[in-house]
Amino acid sequence: MSKKCFIFGAGDFGFTLARMLPFHVDGFLVDEAYYKDSLYQGIPVFPLNETLQREIMTYDHAVYFAIGYNNMQAREQAFVRLVNSGIHPSTFISKQAFIDSTAELGFGNIIFPGVVLEAGVVLGNNNIIWSNVTVCHDTQLEDHNFIASGSTIGGFASIHNRCFLGFGSVVDSYVEVLNDTLLGANSFLTHCASSGSLYVGNPAAQKKAARSSSSSISSGFNQSLPSLPTEVPP
Repeated sequence: MSKKCFIFGAGDFGFTLARMLPFHVDGFLVDEAYYKDSLYQGIPVFPLNETLQREIMTYDHAVYFAIGYNNMQAREQAFVRLVNSGIHPSTFISKQAFIDSTAELGFGNIIFPGVVLEAGVVLGNNNIIWSNVTVCHDTQLEDHNFIASGSTIGGFASIHNRCFLGFGSVVDSYVEVLNDTLLGANSFLTHCASSGSLYVGNPAAQKKAARSSSSSISSGFNQSLPSLPTEVPP
């Protein structure tokens, strides 16, 4: 059987990714509980049952993870379920992105056109880096983050897990952004951000007090996932 390409997630983001991939998409995958229609935007939709899971693992089909940002913790949970089932999502890097040769990438990342990852950047797993984002040298992004178009992250910064950076936002150099932080569009964060908080403005100020973040999945998550090589399409 020839190698196939699937996208996990039959929604707007999945369809955006399908149009951007430089090769044929054989179908969208959804959890069986969410399977309703056999087509989405003219592309077949398949429930991810045990038979299909075995086929994907046996023939090493490519699976790209495309769940959006509406619920960041649910997005993480879906990714973990997929990995625990034995399916390791591929990383897609646009040919119009620049990735320095010293940057380190995990798996399951989606990197759009115009993205720049400078020297020494470390990127974990399941991050969406939208178009025209610059991540400056020696910065670390952990897992399950969404970085919207036009954002800039300064050198030696640290972005933890499940953070959302809005359009055109800036994180200053050496700033640490803790879990579940939301940075509003066009905001400029000049100081470390508390977990579970909303920051807006220039300079960004905290607008929502920190809340406790569920750690049932994220605690020790980096240690629980295997390290796999990045997969870049030809």
